[in-house]
Amino acid sequence: MYNISVVIPVEKQTKEFNKVIQSVLNQNYQDFQIIVVSSCKIDNPVINPKIQYISLYHAKSTPELLNKSIHYINSNLVCFLNPNDLLLYNALKLRYEKFIQNHSLVACYGFGIDTDLNYQVKCNQNYEYFYKNEQLPHNSLKSILSGNIRPSISSLMIKTDVLKRLNFNQNLKFNFTWDFFIKLFRNFDDNICQMQEAIYISRNEELLINEYDKSYFTKQVKETLLVLDNFFEKTFEDNSARYKVYRDNYSHFFSILTEYYPYNYWLRVYLLTSYIRKNKELGNKILDLWFLSVLLNSIIAANKPDILNNLNMVKKASY
Repeated sequence: MYNISVVIPVEKQTKEFNKVIQSVLNQNYQDFQIIVVSSCKIDNPVINPKIQYISLYHAKSTPELLNKSIHYINSNLVCFLNPNDLLLYNALKLRYEKFIQNHSLVACYGFGIDTDLNYQVKCNQNYEYFYKNEQLPHNSLKSILSGNIRPSISSLMIKTDVLKRLNFNQNLKFNFTWDFFIKLFRNFDDNICQMQEAIYISRNEELLINEYDKSYFTKQVKETLLVLDNFFEKTFEDNSARYKVYRDNYSHFFSILTEYYPYNYWLRVYLLTSYIRKNKELGNKILDLWFLSVLLNSIIAANKPDILNNLNMVKKASY
């Protein structure tokens, strides 16, 4: 029995996949197994006693692969790796040591650095957090809900028995990890460790935007609002508190819009329409100065990239 299981869900294999596997095998902590759960054929697989390949061709989504992987885990701790991410060499050891130091922990998550399609680090907010050692968002449910922390499955290490109690939402394509973290914090807020250290590098967002283009953005907006709507249906919060959470997430949408779709004014109209609809639901004014200000700044920034760093937007950390 290994101490850690590293689960890698694969819907579509990329030519860099063996590099992903190698990033796990090269860890400076070696008491682990790798479980590759895939709904596609894995070509030229890396053969190693630590690796188990599970074919689940009937699985329709990544969250379904993650949920079904539970049946193959034979360890007390589980972590995940997106098939487009690379673990840094000490990613397992750093998180494992947190559990050794504090037996009450149920989960631990670390920091991720975005890259381009060639795994070259991008100088965005995630880069600033790590290299300038800036203060990270508060480790709380509030930070998760507001989108100040946008987690990735590659960031998480969790106790297996806790994982079995919390399923990934199979109806979500892009926000299933965020939804999972909301459930995790809602149940175990005081027993989750946030790490300052970088754990992995990721080109995942670049690949998704290249593959889905504008539909990636619109799907992100729809899924985010759906997750928040479902959360607030079960939680009593006044409209002013709800509005703050929704507004912070719209700020995150503008960050994506300005970085990846700076000249797409149709998406700005889409976001405007969505915001008006949500404001009406919450009993607020149809429009407010905050939204108009951020909308105007995003348009200006599209034509003057140097303004991007000065936008009045909520800082995000992708874990």
